[in-house]
Parts: sequence; structure tokens; C-alpha cells
Amino acid sequence: MDNGGNAAFVELEFSSDDDDYPAVRISRELDCRLDLLDAIRIDNDLAAAFFHVEHGTPQRVIEEARKSHYENEITVVERFDDECILKFVLRRSVFETLSDLQIPLQSLVVSDGTARFVTTVPPNYSPARIVSAVKTRHPRVSLVRKQKRIIAAPFLTQTAFQSLVDEQLTGQQLDAVHLAFEYGYFERPRETTQAALAAKMDISPSTYGQHLHSALRKLLAALFNGNSTHYLPAGRDE
Repeated sequence: MDNGGNAAFVELEFSSDDDDYPAVRISRELDCRLDLLDAIRIDNDLAAAFFHVEHGTPQRVIEEARKSHYENEITVVERFDDECILKFVLRRSVFETLSDLQIPLQSLVVSDGTARFVTTVPPNYSPARIVSAVKTRHPRVSLVRKQKRIIAAPFLTQTAFQSLVDEQLTGQQLDAVHLAFEYGYFERPRETTQAALAAKMDISPSTYGQHLHSALRKLLAALFNGNSTHYLPAGRDE
């Protein structure tokens, strides 16, 4: 099918039930679900991964970590009633393998003792080479799906997007767009005015308008100029 001159990306989905991964064992033993929030490379062999754990109390998670001898690799970052945020220290994980290959990890969900993760291979990379490298380094990882897609947006984790915002926007520009969003300025009909938002920042409406306009222009420039991929509806197969 003609894709209008856009090269198709290839989405790969893998799965693994390898108990060497703490998240896999925890999901199986506690019957809980773990969703990757972000992952950060520490050095050549180590990475820090942050997971949201649903239906797993912090106490039960720590008890299971100790029983499985993972207590030095897992830290509870935030605690809630029946869920928590965990930090895992990973050694030679799939995340590091993909990072070495310069391929972004799009998502990772662990439930019922199985980890399923999705990555997207750019047009100038060989999907077969990526699959081979992953399976060579991680023999218990299996490819379960391969699908061509037209991708519209840049690949940014929450941390990467926050870094982009902090780099591009001044403090007042960020405050202006945050207030506009929070108080419904972008709703239809509008729930507030620029004058009211300017008063909250103790500046004139015209100055507030300049900050808001500059912030939106920079955010849109990052969206549309962040890569060379043309816009097409997400999820459309070739």
C-alpha cells in the first residue's frame, strides 16, 4: 500500500517468562501487574527501571523481594494502599540491549508471570538484526508479533519529554501554559480569560499572552520538527 512517501516503521512485540527478571517473579507470586513508567541507563551493564505496581502492596512486594534475594535490587519509591511505584536496578536487561542497538523501548507490561514489551524499529534498521540480537542475549525472550506501522510522533518517555520542556521553555512560559491548561483556557467554551490568568502571575494580560503564545509555538515546533516523519493516522498498517 502506498504510504505517501513515508517509510514504514516495524513494531516488534516480545514476551518472556524468565524468572531471572524480578518483575516477572513478583507478578507471578503476588498476582499483580507492573507497568514500566521509565528506564534510565546507569552504565554499560546497569539500568534503573521505574514500575507502577497494581494490586501489590509495598509490604508484600518487599517480602517477595527478600524471599527471592532481590532486596538489593528493588526500592519502593512511593506507597499507596494496594499499589506502589518501584525502582528496579537491572543488570544486562533487555532495556540495555535495545539501548545498545539504539532502538526505543515503547512499553513494558508484566502480568501473570509474563513480561511483554514493544519496541519500534526505524526504517533504516533491520528488524531481523534486532530480533537476532535480542534473542541471542536473552534466549528466553520470544518474538510474538511483528507489524509494519506509520508512526506520526517522536518517541519520548515522560522523563525525556520533561527534559525537552525544561530546555525549551522559560519559567514564565511554562507557568503560562500550565495555568491555561489547569483553568480550562483551552476548553470550548473557555472557562477563564487571559486577564484572569495574567492576574494569577501578577503580570499584564499582554505580557501573559506573549508568554502563552511563545510556549505554544515552541511546543508545536518540537512536535512537528522533532523528526522527519510526516503525519499520518497512528495505527494504520501498510
